[in-house]
Amino acid sequence: MSSIPPSAPRTDLVLLLSLYAAQLAVVLIGLSLHKLGERPIATWQLSSAGVALLAAVVLLSAALVLIGRAYLKHARSTARSFGFTVAMNLVTLALVVIPLEAGLRWLSRKTPDTAVFADTVLLPRSWESATKHYRKVAQKPSWYLSFIVYDPALGWTNGPSRQSGDGLYFTSAKGLRSAQPGVVLASPKQKLRIAVVGDSMTFAQGVKFEDSWPHRLETALGSEVEVLNFGVLGYGVDQAYLKFKNEVLAWKPDAVVLGFLEHNLHRTMTVYPFINWQDWDWPFSKPRLVLEQGRLRSVNVPAIAPSEIFAVPSVTKLPFVEYDQGYKQDDWKESALDVLYVKRWLFTRFPRWSDQSVRAALDENRISLNRAILQDFIRTAKENQIVPLVVFFPIPSDVERRIKGEQTSADRALRSLDVPQVDTTPCLVKAGTVDDVYLPRDSHYSVLGNAAVVTCIAEALTPMLQQHRTAPGQPGS
Repeated sequence: MSSIPPSAPRTDLVLLLSLYAAQLAVVLIGLSLHKLGERPIATWQLSSAGVALLAAVVLLSAALVLIGRAYLKHARSTARSFGFTVAMNLVTLALVVIPLEAGLRWLSRKTPDTAVFADTVLLPRSWESATKHYRKVAQKPSWYLSFIVYDPALGWTNGPSRQSGDGLYFTSAKGLRSAQPGVVLASPKQKLRIAVVGDSMTFAQGVKFEDSWPHRLETALGSEVEVLNFGVLGYGVDQAYLKFKNEVLAWKPDAVVLGFLEHNLHRTMTVYPFINWQDWDWPFSKPRLVLEQGRLRSVNVPAIAPSEIFAVPSVTKLPFVEYDQGYKQDDWKESALDVLYVKRWLFTRFPRWSDQSVRAALDENRISLNRAILQDFIRTAKENQIVPLVVFFPIPSDVERRIKGEQTSADRALRSLDVPQVDTTPCLVKAGTVDDVYLPRDSHYSVLGNAAVVTCIAEALTPMLQQHRTAPGQPGS
């Protein structure tokens, strides 16, 4: 007589739903605790994260009760439904998590210290990965490191008599942008001299020397004027100001143009720019100016050399990192679960609570510091009988905001400054569309964009230079 086969195990639907609920509750509790961060406990109940935490704890408690009952029921019977249901739960979970994890890894792009999915930087960041990357950069320099060199006073600068790896840029014997490498620009002044300082907008990244706005400005102002381009890629307002004080003054210019864009105000607040921006693939530190009792003071001078930066064992050990407004210690804290991109994406999409009053104070500090730097730039120029001019260079998003009449951080920093100011937005708008005046997929000016900004700058400089010519003590006065 044949034996009766045991019945196939059946899924316990209540147990299965309870397992899903418990797992969801654990994820919500982890996210809520992460998002609450250092928020005072007394304010938890007023926040969405606090409500979510309470709901998740209740859900987890209820789910555990149901799971416990199912287990006890299973222990009193010979049915195999408990183990089968748990297995079903784990298989379903794997079928969801594994493809999601694989997709995140596949679609994320690598950066020196982490990865970015869409516009989300996956935290935490890895100092070990950063050091490995930048050591490789030093061994195999990119196109910009063919002419950009470490500078103890400024962080980095244009090397003398250099040519960029792509053959587009050349520097003079003194490191100014020039038509050919190694050109010796006249040190004794023969003409009315204008110096321009700033970042890549001033340097005129993306176009030849002949098409750069400083060279076009020289042509527009006539044969009696020479324009010297002291622009350096990546500079903040602070470095442009220090470049003026450390180097430009010795050239005894009659006028100096300090060009900047909105982003430069943020660069002023950094010591290690690569900490602040994922695509900043530069291995340098920079000086950091701080405002104390109305006076500017420098830290990280001389600037720490790249070889010393990436010999430091931990990001927390970097000198002066506390002065870097983009540094958050929590962004660099790693755990065992960080092997999962899913966990990193969730915890980054739901960031830790931050005190809005602190953020507002940091924003105001940025405006105050940049304003103080510009004020000292103006004062120093006037004390040396140099005509100062501040020029704002908008990127495409700035053009849109200005057309709408929206105020920017640059507007706040420039407010009430006793110096002529030029906003080149009207000239760019008049010259053509965004696609016309900017390089493709870039925020730097095209040949047409460089020609456009000259119109605004020359219009402002011409009467200022005429007044300077006729001032007492000047030639021809």
